[in-house]
Amino acid sequence: MSATYGQVQRSLLRNPCTSLYRRLFAIADRQGNIALISVAWVRFRSTGARERFQEVIDVYGTGDIKPLGAAALGLRSIRFTGRYYHSIGRGKRLTVAEAEAVKGGFAPKVLDGFAEIAAELPGPSPRRR
Repeated sequence: MSATYGQVQRSLLRNPCTSLYRRLFAIADRQGNIALISVAWVRFRSTGARERFQEVIDVYGTGDIKPLGAAALGLRSIRFTGRYYHSIGRGKRLTVAEAEAVKGGFAPKVLDGFAEIAAELPGPSPRRR
C-alpha cells in the first residue's frame, strides 16, 4: 500500500482493504486564509477488519494515509500533522479526514470542524463495470 506509511501501512498489509479512495479539498475564506482537507474512504471485508484498522489509524503518530494531489495544487510542502483529524466507521467502511491551514490562519476549532464535517461526506459511488 504505497498510499500509506508507518504502522497504518503495516496494519493494511496484515489486514488488507478492498478499496481506498482519496480526495483533496481546498477551502478559502474572504480574508485569504486557505485550508486543505484530505479525505480517504477505506472499505474492508468485514466490520471487524475495519475496527482493527481504525484502532491503529486513530492513534496519533502511527502513520497515515497520504493525501492525494497536494503537489498538483503547488502545495507539495504541506504536511498533514494529524492534529485536526476525525474518522467515522460505518460497517465495513471507514472515512478519515484531516485538515491543515495552508495560508493565513484558521482557529484550531475551525480546522477541527472542517475535519469533522469532511468525515461525514459520502464515499464515492462504486464504479460500474
